[in-house]
Amino acid sequence: MTWREIGRDNLIAAKSLLADARWRSSVSRAYYAAFAALSGALQQVVSLPADRDAPAHASLPLLIKNYLSRLHVLDRRSLMADVRKLYDLRISADYRVTRTIDRPTALLAVKLAARVIETLESVHG
Repeated sequence: MTWREIGRDNLIAAKSLLADARWRSSVSRAYYAAFAALSGALQQVVSLPADRDAPAHASLPLLIKNYLSRLHVLDRRSLMADVRKLYDLRISADYRVTRTIDRPTALLAVKLAARVIETLESVHG
């Protein structure tokens, strides 16, 4: 299985969980859809340590900025912002039990993940 396939699978799961009103799980799957798509795009241009198959979550914005040069600078900025927002939403959904994760939040996460995947596929096919 490729990172691209994992990304698509997670996006499908995020949409399904959204339809089932499982907001927190939908947000988490949306983040991982974007993470997988980015991992696939970055593996083509970044060398990872031997014990890692994917980049560290916190490093994604900097890796996007520095290594996804095939994207226009405005697309990279948008991608960085989307990934930061998705990561924040995922942390809230997975670890912040006092934070409200509602339908609009899950819809936003799915929208952002889909946009990340579409942006990467427009350049990396």
